[in-house]
Amino acid sequence: MNKKKLGYFKELPYGTEGNPSIEEAKGKLAKKDITRVLEYLRNGELEAVAPELAKDYFDDSKIIGPLSQLTDGTWIWMSDLPYYVENYRVELPEDFIESVTVLADHE
Repeated sequence: MNKKKLGYFKELPYGTEGNPSIEEAKGKLAKKDITRVLEYLRNGELEAVAPELAKDYFDDSKIIGPLSQLTDGTWIWMSDLPYYVENYRVELPEDFIESVTVLADHE
């Protein structure tokens, strides 16, 4: 099964031209969703480790840390995505937000 890519913004080194823009996504995640989404993203399973450090796209003097791929079995994302959610409230697909909300409501 192919996993759905989450947060592979076109401006980032691992993004591609057809992906959403981090510039356009900045500041659009609802504040009420931040805590729940962060907890979910930070608890993904390690899928792969990349041989590079992630730098903040908006301030390249800041190093986020080593890059790795995380997954929940359905979605796949890079380890810098929680940083962008926390610091820039980047918008994520509505179906992802809905699935996180449903899972949180059943805990």
